[in-house]
Amino acid sequence: MKTNGFFEKHSPKLFREAVLRSALCGMAVGFAANFIAAVATWFAPVNGLWICVGVFVAVSIIASFLFYFMRFRPSDVSSARRLDSYGLDERLVTMVEYRNENSYIANLQREDAKHRLSLIDTKLIKIIIPRAIAIALSVCGTLGIAMTTVNALSEFGVLPGGDEIIGDITNDATTEYVSVSYVIDEGGVIEGDEEQVILKGSDASTVTAVADDGYVFKEWSDGYASPT
Repeated sequence: MKTNGFFEKHSPKLFREAVLRSALCGMAVGFAANFIAAVATWFAPVNGLWICVGVFVAVSIIASFLFYFMRFRPSDVSSARRLDSYGLDERLVTMVEYRNENSYIANLQREDAKHRLSLIDTKLIKIIIPRAIAIALSVCGTLGIAMTTVNALSEFGVLPGGDEIIGDITNDATTEYVSVSYVIDEGGVIEGDEEQVILKGSDASTVTAVADDGYVFKEWSDGYASPT
């Protein structure tokens, strides 16, 4: 004996609840995939914004269908348990368990369960979203939206891309600096920074050798004749 007819009045609300739960779970998975795609494309020299959006939409839709048909789709047992929570003391679960029984006791129990169920106003049935689903959606949504925003800002040049950051880190790791010193033994002074640390291969800042009275600048030790 099937019990679908007993839940006919309340099934639309249960169906909407199942669809909403499936959609929220699907969106949580979609945001997680969106976050992964945003991170991956942030490090790649491609326009990742629309890729991220496409991944979110596609994964959310597919995951929502899977969650509905594999987890939240209302069945006789799940509907009975859900409605029993409104004070029916497991009458509906018992009815479902003995739905193939045609004994006098089973029929009597069915009639009692049907009568008690008819007393439950559909307005009393609230759509309930488990806290775990809300938390998962909040966390995944925050990560996905934040990373997609970073991706979009890097596309418009507001923020550097991941590949640029990695390149800068790599370049910094291989950067070599050298020390430059300018010294006069006697008879003058140096105007400018006598001690400098510069990037190897780049120019130092300008200095000038100024001779004291009675002295004349001849040349630097490398043969350069200009005092500057």
